[in-house]
Amino acid sequence: MNNLYLVWNSQDESKYVVGKLFHDEKYYFNYVDPDLSEAKGLGVMTYPGFAKHDYTYESETLFPNIKTRLPNKERPDYSVILSSFDATDTDNDFTILEKTKGKLLTDRFEFLSENNEFIIEFIEKYMQYKK
Repeated sequence: MNNLYLVWNSQDESKYVVGKLFHDEKYYFNYVDPDLSEAKGLGVMTYPGFAKHDYTYESETLFPNIKTRLPNKERPDYSVILSSFDATDTDNDFTILEKTKGKLLTDRFEFLSENNEFIIEFIEKYMQYKK
């Protein structure tokens, strides 16, 4: 199973782990606490398309609302963009999301892998290695 954590970056650049995207045969997304509760107090909205906080969403393919965070495959410079993230067009969408972090200029969300130092600290502190 592969895991990516949805992180919200506040105005003061503090990071809050608010959700978890995981993939085995299907894709799953759910919110995680305690960072979600704190981030809500600072104004974080739900991630677009995932309105329910106490629910696990599932899909056969990468959720469309997350897939929009990937580079556009129709761009003529698609391979160049991927290579700047050490990715290739043979990588699957989940791997590309992991490498690009799915950052957009239009919001404060990003997806970080379990290998990211911030996520490792989060898991140690709050999740007690429950993955």
